[in-house]
Amino acid sequence: MEEQPDFGEWGVLKVSAVTSGTFKPRAAKRLPSQLRPIPELEVRQGDILVARANGVAELVGVAVEVRGAPPRLMLSDKTLRVVPRLSALDGSFLALLLQSDRVRRQVMQIVSGSSGQKNISQNQIRRLDVAIPPVEEQRRIAEILDSVDELIRSTERLIAKTLRLETALASALIEHTSSMWQSCQLGDLLLGIEAGRSPEVPDRPAKYDEWGVLKVSAIRSRGFEEGENKVVTQRRFINDGIEVHAGDLLISRANTPELVGLACYIHRVRPRLMLSDKTLRLVADSHKASGQYLARALATPLLRRQIENSGTGSSGSMKNISQKEIRHLVVHLPPLNKQHEIVMRLQSVTKKVECEQRRLAKLQTLRSGLIDDLLIGRVRVLAKGM
Repeated sequence: MEEQPDFGEWGVLKVSAVTSGTFKPRAAKRLPSQLRPIPELEVRQGDILVARANGVAELVGVAVEVRGAPPRLMLSDKTLRVVPRLSALDGSFLALLLQSDRVRRQVMQIVSGSSGQKNISQNQIRRLDVAIPPVEEQRRIAEILDSVDELIRSTERLIAKTLRLETALASALIEHTSSMWQSCQLGDLLLGIEAGRSPEVPDRPAKYDEWGVLKVSAIRSRGFEEGENKVVTQRRFINDGIEVHAGDLLISRANTPELVGLACYIHRVRPRLMLSDKTLRLVADSHKASGQYLARALATPLLRRQIENSGTGSSGSMKNISQKEIRHLVVHLPPLNKQHEIVMRLQSVTKKVECEQRRLAKLQTLRSGLIDDLLIGRVRVLAKGM
């Protein structure tokens, strides 16, 4: 496994440091001891970096402006530094230009390479067709969008802080205050476990009037994502007995080590979606346990450790947990009224997260629209003082 460089050591950027759209300096690997560092390739504050190659075509040509660059971090052969001629092109504006829909469409038309690796060359980047306003206007555009970016960053920080609060509160309510509660195996709280099937189907989401089968990615730590499904076009594969409903408690049977055993409670869902062979429905005994409480409990560190220790699999990238192992998970079980109280307290924090996530989505939409409006000249801005 590739190790991150320690402070003071030389490192080499991974392409993932760029492809999220925000510079991530921790996405780096330690420079092998047999190689000498090249100081000329050290990443610097204000650099404009572009992903030259990636296995996913949509991630080729993604550009970021470096902010907060640590020392002794080198470019890799998959990351390019684009150096603007400052008399004609502002660096921050260049980063925005490369993120615009107009440029991204051009990039997607010219990427080349095999199915395993897509590339864009330096010459292709030089030949991108762009519209350049005067430098002072470029700087003003960059300032405007930077103010939006700061709102986005502050909202992301607030979401992260609230999520940490939610995790800590769940752990305190379910684990740390449970000495007077009984512990029991999860199987004792269930009326059954139901599984679906995964037929060979087209890789596109089902329309509202079509049947679909869930992907394992439909079960997420932040809840259920109904759009993560594949359309089922053949009647023989449709089974309304495994259709997903509001009030279901789902758990992933197979996934990466960090995501196997992920559980979520479904508050609402469109019709005609079915379980797959990697998604299980846990049918809680409502006289003993709340499905919403069990979903919260399954996300606590105590249960996650049990799940990760139980999961099996030959590959480091994929693990499985059996129905038997799920039944043997040990859960702290307060009385039903206390379960409902815990769920309500956690739900109040969850609503705050969801509110901020909606605000973040609006800001990101605003930013995307502003980039195109400002960069193509649909909206013009003047330099300060004019």
